[in-house]
Amino acid sequence: MNRPTLDPVVNAAVTAFEQVVQPLVFETGIAEFPLGIWGSVFMIGHRGRCFIVTARHSLRPDSLRPICIPAGDASPDLLPLKDAWFVPVGRLLDDDSTDFVLVEVDRKRLHRRHGQSRLLNLDQHSLDWIEHRDTSQFLLIGFPEERCAIHYDKDLIDAQRTILAGRYARQERAMGAGVFSMTIDDTLGMQSFSGFSGGPVMCWVRRLGLQPQLVFCGIAIRGTPASGLVYFIGAGTLYNAVEVWGSPPLHPKGITRPAEGPRHQG
Repeated sequence: MNRPTLDPVVNAAVTAFEQVVQPLVFETGIAEFPLGIWGSVFMIGHRGRCFIVTARHSLRPDSLRPICIPAGDASPDLLPLKDAWFVPVGRLLDDDSTDFVLVEVDRKRLHRRHGQSRLLNLDQHSLDWIEHRDTSQFLLIGFPEERCAIHYDKDLIDAQRTILAGRYARQERAMGAGVFSMTIDDTLGMQSFSGFSGGPVMCWVRRLGLQPQLVFCGIAIRGTPASGLVYFIGAGTLYNAVEVWGSPPLHPKGITRPAEGPRHQG
């Protein structure tokens, strides 16, 4: 089972949104096993620009490898990427609140074959999740490692998108400014949450007299089934980063690879 039992309306909203989230595929440098999956990503849009978002530690900044982001489910095409922004490990104020990366999508090299790509438009997500944190259901979408495999004989990435549901727990001030946690109602029998890092945390907000909606809360960075908790960087940090990290880019050489790859089966 890749998702808990959800209210039909919530399930429909999540199904419409979930292709925004894709697996983080990277080149291993090993000839026999050239690709690996290590985490989750999602695409955001802001003021005419598009960015891939993931957890910094998922990129293994001490040993960077080219990354490959599928254009969509079952697509053989990869998104063309360019500049990457992140706080280098060991810098001042380097704590869990800086454990994320923005990689800009090169819109000049987008083709109609990339048309199935989906994004989270930050310009349309203005509702503050903090105000509704105690009354909303929280959801995490990602690709746990134990449910992902690459079948080279079939040229196929078998990555099972998985959804966890829960509730808001608390602000985690000891981990850094703007870091929060959510409880998990059902671990779906998983032994580890490794691979969910970089996935979006959303909440289903209901308001009297208004249409309920799925609201962006932040970026997952860690968690375990044993603790029943997932920690995430709040959306406000990402909004600030998108505004500030426009120029100049911190571009780690060789981080992106515009090419074709195995098709993704979600």
